[in-house]
Amino acid sequence: MATIPLSDWMKQAKLDDKKLHQLCIPGTHDSGTFPLPQSGVEDQISKTQKSTIFEQLNLGIRFFDIRVNADNMQINHGKTATGLLLSEVLQIFWAFFQNHPGEVVVMHVKHEWGVTKGFHTKMVDAIKAIWPDDPNDPDCPFAKHVYMKPMGLNSSYPIPTISQLRGKLVYMRRYGVDKREFITKAQQDGPESGIPVDSFALGTDYNAWSKNHGGQTWQQRFDTLSLQGWPDNGGNFDVAHIDFRNRHGISFVIQDWYSIGPAHGSSYPAQCESKIASVKIYRDSASSEFPDSWYLNFVNVTQTAYYPIEYAVGDGRCNNRLRTMFTVDAPTKQRGTFPLDYCESPSDLTDVIAVWNN
Repeated sequence: MATIPLSDWMKQAKLDDKKLHQLCIPGTHDSGTFPLPQSGVEDQISKTQKSTIFEQLNLGIRFFDIRVNADNMQINHGKTATGLLLSEVLQIFWAFFQNHPGEVVVMHVKHEWGVTKGFHTKMVDAIKAIWPDDPNDPDCPFAKHVYMKPMGLNSSYPIPTISQLRGKLVYMRRYGVDKREFITKAQQDGPESGIPVDSFALGTDYNAWSKNHGGQTWQQRFDTLSLQGWPDNGGNFDVAHIDFRNRHGISFVIQDWYSIGPAHGSSYPAQCESKIASVKIYRDSASSEFPDSWYLNFVNVTQTAYYPIEYAVGDGRCNNRLRTMFTVDAPTKQRGTFPLDYCESPSDLTDVIAVWNN
């Protein structure tokens, strides 16, 4: 189906002036769980991927959900350790860019276990161990290949185009300033703060404030608001309340409804149908509403009694239903980021998503 290899689908010149939120991006949920065995209850509940990070990259995945144990800087899913080192993941990203300089990779980072204080500093240090930094050299590896600035609505933090991001790792963080001190207040608006998606003000609040801001910066106002957190195991289908502005004013629309229906008493296909119905609501919203919003539309489902692979793979399950949504029941325009479980099944799924950018 693809006219160019999935390993290079973003290098098309016609994407140069696009921005990440304007693309249709295949992603993975809990991207680093592939080392876990498909045996034992805890491992099977935690395992969401079969393909390695390298294989995912070559399948066209450009959004990676990376969850880090701060005690040993390994990848976890909840308390379950995968044995995969963060440094190994970063090395794979580094190697990929050497051969595919036209691509952009988004790394969505969540603290998953371990000490919280200073977590952001640990993450920055880990990245700079792979891409060394020299503040006096604008051509140093860190400056050339890592994008850790926030994306904002002013000239200080503009939203970059794909041509400006080619060959870069884009850092998105799902953690912020609170009593656990993941990141300091001094860091959270700095040039290495990343794109925060940990807490939001409703778009209606943002718009009302922006018309009557009285000289305050948005970040100052943000610190005084009652905020909406990440909609964990949720999604708000009231379109008036799905526009979440982060502290730099960027809008995110997030559907992360991963537990659909009761664990017992309904069939896999019925639960998968409910999940894909949720995905479709957000997909359709992306095609008609909030054109400046970045839609993160998670496709994964799990229950404590069942395993992610049982919801993702097979006839009538989520991935096949998603494929149908893209190929049969599709508007003329598609956009949004779609994190998947078991992204290699069906074999053309990531192609079906990425081809909408052609």
